[in-house]
Amino acid sequence: MEKLSNPGKFKWRKNTIAVFAGKVKGTSVSNIRRIRKGEQIQLSDEESLLAFSVKVQKNSPEFNGYTYLDTLNPAAVRNFIKVTHEAYKKRFKDRLGRSIPGFFTDEPYQSSSMFPEDWARTGMASAPWTDKLPLVFRRRYGYDIINHLPELFLDINNQLFTQPRYHYHDCVTHLFADSFGRQIGQWCEKNNLILTGHLQKEDLLSTQTEWLGSCMRLYEHMQAPGLDLLTQHMRIFTVAKQVNSAARQFGRKWRFTETYGCTGWDFPFVGHKALGDWQAALGINLRGVHLTWYSMLGQRKRECPASFLQSPWKQFYKHVEEYFGRVNVTLTQGEEVRELLVILPLESVWLLSRADWQLNRQMTEQDRAFWHLCDTLLANHLDFDYGDEDILARHGSIGKKQGVPVLQVGKATYCSVLVPPMLTMRRTTLALLRKFREAGGDVVFAGDAPAYLDAVPSTMVREFADQCRKSPADGPGMVSVVEKYSRRISIVGADGKELKPVLYLLREDEEAFYLFICNTGRDFTMPGPPVSHYGPKPDLARAGTVESKVAPEPAEDEKWKGYGGGHGQREVECRHDSDSADFVLETAACEQDLAFSEVHINGIPGWQYAP
Repeated sequence: MEKLSNPGKFKWRKNTIAVFAGKVKGTSVSNIRRIRKGEQIQLSDEESLLAFSVKVQKNSPEFNGYTYLDTLNPAAVRNFIKVTHEAYKKRFKDRLGRSIPGFFTDEPYQSSSMFPEDWARTGMASAPWTDKLPLVFRRRYGYDIINHLPELFLDINNQLFTQPRYHYHDCVTHLFADSFGRQIGQWCEKNNLILTGHLQKEDLLSTQTEWLGSCMRLYEHMQAPGLDLLTQHMRIFTVAKQVNSAARQFGRKWRFTETYGCTGWDFPFVGHKALGDWQAALGINLRGVHLTWYSMLGQRKRECPASFLQSPWKQFYKHVEEYFGRVNVTLTQGEEVRELLVILPLESVWLLSRADWQLNRQMTEQDRAFWHLCDTLLANHLDFDYGDEDILARHGSIGKKQGVPVLQVGKATYCSVLVPPMLTMRRTTLALLRKFREAGGDVVFAGDAPAYLDAVPSTMVREFADQCRKSPADGPGMVSVVEKYSRRISIVGADGKELKPVLYLLREDEEAFYLFICNTGRDFTMPGPPVSHYGPKPDLARAGTVESKVAPEPAEDEKWKGYGGGHGQREVECRHDSDSADFVLETAACEQDLAFSEVHINGIPGWQYAP
């Protein structure tokens, strides 16, 4: 979209799809009217022209002299599969599904980002598009998106939310998930392979909206959905929970992470363990260690280090891998125990996405509330899954488990549903929650119920909320309401309060319960720096595990010293015992001692752990 004050500068071109006139003020437009081709353009002094055209991306060295793939176009993706996946199949047919277990996709996205331009300065704004989008849109929603193009970019007549904008985001997300995710996922399934990897800018609801639409709708088609953990500072619990939720709902055993990238050459083993531990506690069981270079020549030595092949400590790294190997064998036994489903408020953020969305405080508030709710539940040991509303519409049903009403999403069941603060809710979600409550299920509304239904003003959700249990939007008041039907684990200190730095994962089979506990080293619900693209930063210097263990002093010839750069040439000392997996690293990092007196598992009479 381009804003023009002088209509004399505008010319209809082959790629022009629509032109409108209206009074533009900031990110709002009023008195909008469409101008047809051949119609004489006359503007008042207050009006501007809004010209919409389709532009193909320029060729770029980043894509080997071409453009990025049109991931919204099923035909383009089929050809991509033909020239890549089929080529590997032809050359390595005997190894596929054996020594080559699958394909890794790195940061795919919806052809382009959403509104990346500086609208206020340039008068330009762009969004993902593909040739058949208008046709698919009409089939899905029953009207022509071309007549509503200004609503995708600007607020119309001071309306903050409009349904065409909501439908556009849903349509683009559908095209991306169906064209790219489904087709590649099905090809991998057919060829006994797994599709794994991670998506672009998955960290916040706002950046998901900008690049992806919805992570979980892509995870549905991945045999091993995954996330990206860059640096030692990113605490993306919300992404790990979305990965784990989709994997559980679709019966995927493996949950992947690309981890340790950008941690630097001197990042110690205690840090490797700390990052891996909290991911394990949130269900991640397949660590893709970032990374190994073929060569260190030139600029590549500075590309997101460290590189494991070139690191002097690589011969000792087996101790880290053996530890996580044992952990992940245990944490893939049986089934996860989680009773609570949290409705993912992502589609409310779609309503806020427009030109210069980065300056929209409501968007920041949505991101912050999303992080805080997740932190509060995890810190109080109320484990949960997220429910994407599109997935709920296609895979949600009501049933019973051991005589108790449950909401079933794919292969996962829940006895309680938490509706967080949201702007809009799907009509299908409301219908499902009504059926669940009528069957005797528990539904809790935290904070204000949505005032919109399918992005249209409605009182229906709030009327239903009045029939359900309610809680504050966050904090202890919310916890006290939600835990009534959702708590399975309680991990408390000597004062009887939940130990907030502790994360856990509980699984069960016919023979046993499997409980993994991780000490993150800090109360991550405490106020911290503002939410950024990478989210709040944890204090890794206080990270560790629940128990402290010190290895015996090794002989002098058993010591190895490695020196890293980038953080003041800190010395890292690794001590190891060749006959055991015990090791300790002496670094500036230290763990916070947590003396917890009791661990309770609800539903097992008399079961408790007291160290």
